[in-house]
Amino acid sequence: MRKIVILITLMVLFTISTGCALNRKDKPNSSPSLSSINTEAETWQNAYTAFLKDLPVLPDKSTYSFALRNLDNEETPELLIIQQDENALNAVLTVYAYNGNVHKIGDYSNQKESFVGGFRFSNKLEFPGLFECWWGGGVEHYGYLSVKEKQLVFEDLWRMNLTSDTPQKTEISGNKELINESINVFPSDDNTDNLLEMHLVNNENIDKIIQKQP
Repeated sequence: MRKIVILITLMVLFTISTGCALNRKDKPNSSPSLSSINTEAETWQNAYTAFLKDLPVLPDKSTYSFALRNLDNEETPELLIIQQDENALNAVLTVYAYNGNVHKIGDYSNQKESFVGGFRFSNKLEFPGLFECWWGGGVEHYGYLSVKEKQLVFEDLWRMNLTSDTPQKTEISGNKELINESINVFPSDDNTDNLLEMHLVNNENIDKIIQKQP
């Protein structure tokens, strides 16, 4: 049931053009260039706005989508940008932070180089990061993205092998609390209350999501 829900969730995310290997720097156009604009501004809102409005032009039918999320429980949220092609493939999540200017803290894409999205978040302060599930070869892979020491960090948590009559769960991380919270944030129904919403990069969404932040 969980696999079906996740598939439906990702399909919904694809319709709104949202979009686990790190630092795919060898892939052309894998992330927007920080050197293309002056990102200094008096506030993080203005800096993120300027950055989004001056992103490099993408090939036809490729898209940018973005969200704000505080991944380290500090005062300023991080800026999350997903770049993907028309089939939601070759998707890369790039995370930026603001500290007087906008700077990149890491890239993320799953090993299937496919959907990046369907991120779930916890309402517990001790888990400020994002939980993700992706699948391949009949196996569900669960992981956690967070910011530690100003860098984007991915932790592989657990897997569920669905290729046999009896599903087999394998725990990879030794963090039991993180594994349990990962299980909790993926509901058995179609609840999307804790689903991170991504927004197409356009002036209307930038104004609505960023400029109206306190």
